[in-house]
Formats: sequence, structure tokens, C-alpha cells
Amino acid sequence: MIDRQSLRLFLDAGVVLQGCLGDWGAAKAVLILAATARDRYTIVLAETVAREVEIARGRIGDPAARAAARASYRGWLRRVSLERRPAPTVEEIRAYLPTLLPILRHADDLPTAVAALLARPDWVLATNQAHWTTALEPILGARVGHPGTFLRELTARW
Repeated sequence: MIDRQSLRLFLDAGVVLQGCLGDWGAAKAVLILAATARDRYTIVLAETVAREVEIARGRIGDPAARAAARASYRGWLRRVSLERRPAPTVEEIRAYLPTLLPILRHADDLPTAVAALLARPDWVLATNQAHWTTALEPILGARVGHPGTFLRELTARW
């Protein structure tokens, strides 16, 4: 169960993108929750995730949709309690590779996983449950789950 005190949430790019671009869903609910209850939630934004969000937004073909996505993302960033984290160094990635990669199963997610490990958030929220599994929890020192899982646990006491 989730304690009602302030929580640090590390979001992967899928959560940010689905939350900013989607009409509704668990990812959007997490982004809205973090913006409206900024005294209770801190978004831990790794440079690797911010970069991935920027790249994905840049791939939106329609200029109007691209501008709307940029405005949504920037507006959300202004409304949340934000803790920016640098990208991990090559040495940090190499050091954690043997521990993370067999469980993570996708080398492209390694820099973000190392950033999460170094940040030590309370929760790591990801949309790709095939790559970000609960098996990572003891290594990351954080709960790992889909935004919907987080919201269900958050509301379990109600």
C-alpha cells in the first residue's frame, strides 16, 4: 500500500508521452495528479527520459500536432514539482550493466534504468511492462509498475 506522504515518481518516456498526448488513461491521470498535488508528488525526470520525449515529439508529422504536444509537455513541466537528474555516465552504465541487463532485457533502456537506480525514487512508472518488471524492484530500490498499478494502490485505502 502507498503511504500518503510525499512520493518521488520516476516516469519513463512512455508515461510522459501517453499522459501529454493521450485524451485519457492512467498515464494522463498520473500527470494530472502530480500537477494538482505537487506538494505530495515530485516528478524525477532523468535527462535520458527528457531526451527520449523530445525525440518522440519531433517525430510527430503534423506541425500543429507537434506544437500542441510541445505546449502540453512544457505546460505540464511548469505545473509539477520537478527534480531533474543527469544522464548516467558511461562508467555508471558499465558498472550496473551486469546487474540490470538480464532483468531489464532491453539494452536501450539501460541508461534510463541506471538513472532510476541512482535517483532512488519511491516508484518507477513505465508503460512497457515487458521491459520494466517488478523483478527490477530489489535492484532499483523502488516499486516498479504501470501507471494504472500505481493508481490502484493509491486508491486502495479509499
